Amino acid sequence: MNIKLTSIIIILFQVFSIIGFSQEKATTEYFYDKTSKLNLNLNGQVKYVSEITENLKNENNEEREFFFDKNGEPTKIIELSLGLDVMARELRNENTVFLFDKGKLVWELNQIGEGLDGYTYKYDDNRNLIQKRYYVKNRVVSEEIYEYDAFNKKIKFIKYVFGYFRDYSEELPPNKNDFIQDFKTYKYDKSGNLIIENTHTNKGDIFEKDIYTYDGNGNKIEEGSCKPYVDRYSKENKCDYRPIYGWNYDDKSQMIKSFQLADFSPHNTDTYYKYDSKGREIESKGFYIDKDTILGYHFNYVYDNFGNKIKDEEVFGKYRRLGFDRYKTESKEFDEYQNVILEEFITKDDERIKVIKYNYIYDDKGNWIERKKSEGIKSADLELIEQKQRHIDYYK
Repeated sequence: MNIKLTSIIIILFQVFSIIGFSQEKATTEYFYDKTSKLNLNLNGQVKYVSEITENLKNENNEEREFFFDKNGEPTKIIELSLGLDVMARELRNENTVFLFDKGKLVWELNQIGEGLDGYTYKYDDNRNLIQKRYYVKNRVVSEEIYEYDAFNKKIKFIKYVFGYFRDYSEELPPNKNDFIQDFKTYKYDKSGNLIIENTHTNKGDIFEKDIYTYDGNGNKIEEGSCKPYVDRYSKENKCDYRPIYGWNYDDKSQMIKSFQLADFSPHNTDTYYKYDSKGREIESKGFYIDKDTILGYHFNYVYDNFGNKIKDEEVFGKYRRLGFDRYKTESKEFDEYQNVILEEFITKDDERIKVIKYNYIYDDKGNWIERKKSEGIKSADLELIEQKQRHIDYYK
């Protein structure tokens, strides 16, 4: 075989390998919020997931079921877990059903008990959220209303809090404005950056403005506020601007400094940031500014080749605690699937005050179907505290 033919075969192999890898790496995702147990990120075209969590420490179980269409959009989620009964102020078993329309959450209601209990959502034709209602035992307790401009930018937000102990009617009360808790309007510049956030009274009058300034790259460089008033002499509308926060950036639009422009108690803080060649933050230093400028805290961060943060070290400062114990460094190890397998909290004397270990079993798509979580002060003291089991069905 000559060199030219060998090269062609190698190139073809690489191309088909990339195509196969891309197909295998198709993912199914759902993100509820940063801390939610409902968040999912799975390899493959997932149709259904059941997940059972056994909390050995608290002696209670949680169950969740996820349903996805062929486009990877969620259609339904069912969650069996402990929740808070806001009226009785005690824990209760909840069976919460999340329903979706074209990937948008429209229903988040507890099915145990009678009537509506939870949240409902409505959207406009552009899929922008325009209404969010919160129900307790079939009564509308609060409502949020959103309005948007032609560019789908939010321009108005009103939150009404009606409370539970009032004469209930499915039709909202005629004196609805008396129940306004929060009322804001928004303005943008030609680039779509938010430049003014007005806070209104329930009668619609503006009593405070938050004002934002940007550089030519769209980075926010200053934030301030003012309270509008009418000058008693000139009768003109005025607003005495007070700067509060500021930010500086490098030529890559990476924030390199955040600082305070107003007077804060007990001191102001200037924070400086450094990044590696891949744009990952590797250092932050905070200086306290009063009569003198002193170093308040200093953190360093280390990443692996996949971008996972594997070390978060407090070089200077006394802010990190687990209960009453101070620690200096949080370190993590990841497996080949980029899941955390070890997390350690380490003191300045290199002693462990908490160790968390995860053990996984994976399916042929690289998704874990079993996860065991153990905790202890040291690796030798680890105790199994949680077990998770998953069943995953894929589209064929």
